[in-house]
Amino acid sequence: GLSAVIYSSRDPSITSLLDSAVDNNENGSAGGADDMSMTTVNNSTASANTTTSVCNEQDVQLWIQSGGQSARPSQSNFCSRTYTDPSNNLCLVTASCISECFQSTYGYSETCSNCFAAIPTCSMKNMCTFLCAADSFSVKCQECNLPCVDEFNLCSGLPQEIVEVEESV
Repeated sequence: GLSAVIYSSRDPSITSLLDSAVDNNENGSAGGADDMSMTTVNNSTASANTTTSVCNEQDVQLWIQSGGQSARPSQSNFCSRTYTDPSNNLCLVTASCISECFQSTYGYSETCSNCFAAIPTCSMKNMCTFLCAADSFSVKCQECNLPCVDEFNLCSGLPQEIVEVEESV
């Protein structure tokens, strides 16, 4: 029979962390907590018909194999609360440390890892810290972080819905 995988991604022409992720990669920096900021993508550089994703095909395959969006919160939690930098400090909300965690632990590219690394910083800017400090998996924390997850989706371009379709012939 025929088999297909359908990927759905969001339109990156609205707002994104794309510029931050690309700028950090071009400058050779994974970014710090202060240099990951949300930016607007000019419609002249990204149209609704253009996919401007910083994650490459290998990143997409890693994303799908790891469970995609359903695995992201656990991975982010590990990188923020368990992973340590070379000085043995927890990453917490340090974007460069979290980016390194996503590269070394999960195998994502540097530019893609920068999108993951921006979530805790965005969360802090959106005043989600107290809601998430005790339980980052709580409904209130997840709801507070929805804008940050949307920004991640726009930055990364990773598929948000993975639908497998099988047809009998």
